[in-house]
Amino acid sequence: MAGKRKETYLLTKQEPHSIVSEAYRTIRASLKYGTAEQGRKTILFSSPSAGEGKTTAVANLGYLFAQDGMRTLLIDGDLRRPNLHHIFRLPNRAGLSSYLSGYSSINEIIQPTELTNVELIPAGPIQPNPSELLGNYRISELLKYAKETYDLILIDAAPLLVVSDPAVLARAVDGVVVMIRALRTNREDIVKSQKLLEPFKDKVLGFILNERTGT
Repeated sequence: MAGKRKETYLLTKQEPHSIVSEAYRTIRASLKYGTAEQGRKTILFSSPSAGEGKTTAVANLGYLFAQDGMRTLLIDGDLRRPNLHHIFRLPNRAGLSSYLSGYSSINEIIQPTELTNVELIPAGPIQPNPSELLGNYRISELLKYAKETYDLILIDAAPLLVVSDPAVLARAVDGVVVMIRALRTNREDIVKSQKLLEPFKDKVLGFILNERTGT
């Protein structure tokens, strides 16, 4: 199952000349201007609800930015339904939740992937208080270290309209991207998402239409 997930989700690696891969390269070009060239290194990805492609986007864009020679860190900030470790077939015994709880150091939670220039911090064991964990001071320390060490940090967050976790994380990052799915995300949910992000409107880099299914 894990192998199938990896092949399904890392299309930019498995099928580099596909239409989907070209679409991701276009997104990369747009984000490159709005991130690295403007000094924004920590980018949060969310969506109005689950299944709109945010995790898939983080994995594929991470690969593409790394192909550009950028040392890239992926962080699974969805502490409720983590998926990035499945895509990269890595263990989830220790991760973001372990660090935020004080059980692990930064170096203990960063894992290399098989992709050059891509490393991953998985979500770690599921905890009963994700929002509280994401709001503690250690997240700022982690992102400070990451910005000093990596060229770009992409964070996969929980859905905006389901829990408060992404709004908590938005306070600590440089930019926010919202994935919306064609023929699934309704206008009302998009408007609700915009209102939730109103306090962080200067950080919102855009809403990206995703025509594929995925997490």
